[in-house]
Amino acid sequence: MHDHFLQKSNDVICSKDILKALKADNFLYLRGVDITEYLSADASLLEKRSRVLRDTAEVPGLHALVDEWIAQITYLSEMVKKKSEHASGEESLYSVKQLELYFSIVDTTCAYAEEHAAACTSSEYQTLFEAFLRIADTEYNQLKVKTKKLLDQISQIKSISIGFNFDASLTPYEAGILSVNQRYIESGTLIDRLLRGDTGQEYCSIAPLVVSKRQIGSGEFDVLEHALYTGIDKLFKKQLRQWEPEILTFLQNRLGFLLDILPDLQFISEITAISERMRSAGLQLCKPEYSVFDTCTSELCGFYHPVLALNFAEHRESTENTIVKNDITFDQNGMLYILTGPNNGGKSVYLSAVVLIQLMAQLGMMVPAEKAVLTPVHGIFVHFPKHGSLHEMGRLAEECETIAAIFSALPKRKSAPALVVMDEAFSSTDAKDAIQLSDTVLRALSHCRVRGIYATHFHELYEYAEAANAARGPDDSPIDYLVAGIDKNETRTYRIERRKPDGKSYAQTIAQKYGILYETLIQI
Repeated sequence: MHDHFLQKSNDVICSKDILKALKADNFLYLRGVDITEYLSADASLLEKRSRVLRDTAEVPGLHALVDEWIAQITYLSEMVKKKSEHASGEESLYSVKQLELYFSIVDTTCAYAEEHAAACTSSEYQTLFEAFLRIADTEYNQLKVKTKKLLDQISQIKSISIGFNFDASLTPYEAGILSVNQRYIESGTLIDRLLRGDTGQEYCSIAPLVVSKRQIGSGEFDVLEHALYTGIDKLFKKQLRQWEPEILTFLQNRLGFLLDILPDLQFISEITAISERMRSAGLQLCKPEYSVFDTCTSELCGFYHPVLALNFAEHRESTENTIVKNDITFDQNGMLYILTGPNNGGKSVYLSAVVLIQLMAQLGMMVPAEKAVLTPVHGIFVHFPKHGSLHEMGRLAEECETIAAIFSALPKRKSAPALVVMDEAFSSTDAKDAIQLSDTVLRALSHCRVRGIYATHFHELYEYAEAANAARGPDDSPIDYLVAGIDKNETRTYRIERRKPDGKSYAQTIAQKYGILYETLIQI
């Protein structure tokens, strides 16, 4: 159970670069965590995970406790690494320091669990708290009592005085511990001591103290720490040898699982922080309902692009007039959409939002929408245009290569659906060839039974899609249409409507708005 706190399923094909393609890598960036490892197409698993994330966000103090776990366990993992790198003579002290950290984690968690565990709805948290409460048994308390004196002695060490011997060239060649002190070394000079009336010199530096980690490299600091621990180990050698076997047995048998769940805890904390940031900005979130693929239904109502909405909300007083909400439904009449409309009409933002919401839902997150009923997919693929190309055969060859790779990676079973989103494919070639290539890709996507959106400025593709619909097989995805809205004044509304295109490109109107008229141009 503890080895896989969030039960990674690894059943979703998705590129690690997808967030970069969507320009959302800062939004869903998780330190030290690859989100593709946590994507799942298992609806029951996602329901469980959503309860874990909801508990983290809503149960008082739980997110702070998770962050405390992360800090302590991270320190523990570093301690384990250092212990394995050092000679057996110093392992004892590292074991004691580990034990001290474990005591802190267990005591803090048990105190929290007694007050708040009942408020958690997720079985994962309930099981974890029960495990901590079982650890804090008679053996645990006896070990605390037995090692208390030793831990108190070690924890009372505030400073160590070190002496160096130098050769004729002032190069240190020997060093040793002069004293172990229960008082901090104070920073200052002789004048400072006189002003303070401090006649003792053994606890006062004759020059200002410097922060060691900022002045030396990590490798040098490890060497220094190693030398200090060696000296301390010798001072407490007898006591350490007495308790080391019992300490090691306890650590290995009772508390080793904490290191295993560290990545999951980091994922939970980072994801919760994203949701809290959106809520604090006043943005609406909803818990997605997970449907099964056989229903052929996914529905998003009142959804918006989370990155753009956050930018608006955090830099403006109100979001009411800046966030445009849209809808989309994948059903028996439309599993694959052709999206057309004027340039800068919101098509790319719409595509990106649909993919981001699918990713968020398949991580177990709350999503930016008024309502979300989503079918988990086994593959998520995007193709967005790149400006410029390093491909030796140019942008068209690069696009063909990318699209071929998507088809190659699609789940082979039609019972394992995929979401595919493509924006302005083949726009680098002439219109006739682009339309024919787009028709080929759309027919293939329909045959593979994918759910997807194909954004294009080629309105003529509508006629080809009608023919493809008429000829499609019973298991192929039906093709429907989306159009970026424009009002009667031919102003973009950024609303995406489910209807057949009217065949207008609005290119002439847009050009006239910016003065691209013969009479205007010759007078410039």
